[in-house]
Amino acid sequence: MKKIPFQLDATHATGNPKTRKGRTGRSIAMIPLGCAKAQVDAEQMLGALASAGYRIVHNPKRAEAVVINTCGFIQAAKEESLQTIFESLKLKKTHGVRTVAITGCLAERYAAELTKEIPEADIVLPWSQENELVHRLDASLGIHRGEEPQCGERILLNPGHWAYLRISEGCNHMCAFCSIPAIRGRHVSVPLADLVAETERLAARGVREVNVVAQDTTLWGIDLYGKPSLPLLLKSIAKVPGIRWVRLLYTHPAHITDELARAFSESEVLVPYLDMPIQHINNVVLKRMNRIVGRAQIERIIHEFRTKIPHMVLRTTVIVGLPYETDRRFRELVDFVEETKFDRLGCFVFSPEEGTEAARMRNRAPQSVAAERQAIIMEAQRAISRNMNKARVGKEYEVLTERRTGNSVIARSYAEAPEVDGVIRVRGSRLPAPGEWSRVRITKAFDYDLLAAPVGAPSGMSG
Repeated sequence: MKKIPFQLDATHATGNPKTRKGRTGRSIAMIPLGCAKAQVDAEQMLGALASAGYRIVHNPKRAEAVVINTCGFIQAAKEESLQTIFESLKLKKTHGVRTVAITGCLAERYAAELTKEIPEADIVLPWSQENELVHRLDASLGIHRGEEPQCGERILLNPGHWAYLRISEGCNHMCAFCSIPAIRGRHVSVPLADLVAETERLAARGVREVNVVAQDTTLWGIDLYGKPSLPLLLKSIAKVPGIRWVRLLYTHPAHITDELARAFSESEVLVPYLDMPIQHINNVVLKRMNRIVGRAQIERIIHEFRTKIPHMVLRTTVIVGLPYETDRRFRELVDFVEETKFDRLGCFVFSPEEGTEAARMRNRAPQSVAAERQAIIMEAQRAISRNMNKARVGKEYEVLTERRTGNSVIARSYAEAPEVDGVIRVRGSRLPAPGEWSRVRITKAFDYDLLAAPVGAPSGMSG
């Protein structure tokens, strides 16, 4: 889980705030935690706050109110959320912060407990009620309005040339280890016209890369058309003028179809990058986890995509320490990782979440054993990643520049998703500006990152 640094610029200040004791009136600091889907929530709340006349500031110590968009998915995320809440509450005494608001998934999951156990928090607002945030802050800060505030455009928390596009909410899968359905509810697709319109608005603001996210992106459309229809959506948003890359994240192997593979083959905008969390590979463990699919189907999907789509990048996540993961079944997972050689892989230790089926299961590894297994998986992946990066040395790629840092820039090719993958550090005499496209040649490989030199002049922001 991450804290995303919010970069303030002139477009984020609205209204005519007054200065009070060296502080900007109606000033709000947002601390966004959690996943990409939660980041969209935070961006929408910031847009609503800015439209209502609040001034968004980066430093919570300079704000009248602090909003923490929490994560409540697993134990580590809950602990970080609570730590951030307590750190923010201290600012009421040390820096004159007047209001601390708790929003997001932790507030959805434990609203009553948070209200009772942390009475110092002024607002506890579940994510499903986040459209009430402006009203609740107004009441807490004593602000009276003559008219209803309008909902503003999302304020992006990342560099303005890329954005997440959340295409649905909730999840219909009942994976035994997952608390998401209890927090976010059943799957609800955003209508096609709304997603195309949002993509058009993002493109008009300078966004050139759209990263498609949801709890399960491959189930999009099932409640609209009676069947999963993700290829239709991807083709539609790929046609939006100005969008140069569309990247697909958070897919479920149960709904990956030949039609989806064809969508990759037929589009130059849909980059050959597939994020498909498999969670495990042993059939007994997968069945206990209610994952629907087994090893054979996972292997077939990987073979099909790698065979039919040149330069395909495959990303996955796995969980270790699950119930019924014996030493032999764990070794099967290690062997599969080493044989399959995923381009990208993340590994998590099983977190027994209250209310889930897996939390009631026995036969799970001790925490210390699970941590050792995580280290074994990540060491295997480190070697795979380094060898794959070495094979890229000398090759040229089109890259999108993220930011400057010293005498170099940080960039990404189609093979690197933002925030979760490695980066390409570009050094040379003529460096592209953030948001510009350019061609680079890879000169050196590390475990996860790459070093590159420019080839030719930057190609600018245009698609």
